[in-house]
Amino acid sequence: MEILSQLYPSNVQVNRKWEEYKKPVEVEVEATYEISNEKAKGLGVSFIPLEVSLRDSVESFKEKGFLSI
Repeated sequence: MEILSQLYPSNVQVNRKWEEYKKPVEVEVEATYEISNEKAKGLGVSFIPLEVSLRDSVESFKEKGFLSI
């Protein structure tokens, strides 16, 4: 929501109630996993930033009439 409110400041009203849920939570973890995108990059996959993906999605929804902001 924070990113959307920055991309569309006059159209997105952020309900700040969710901020209380952003606090870190301690959880016991039995195993540690490592995730890497190196193999995908090696195959030529390029990743776009989240902000670009969100903006493209919103613009597509607007074009299709799913959003009217």
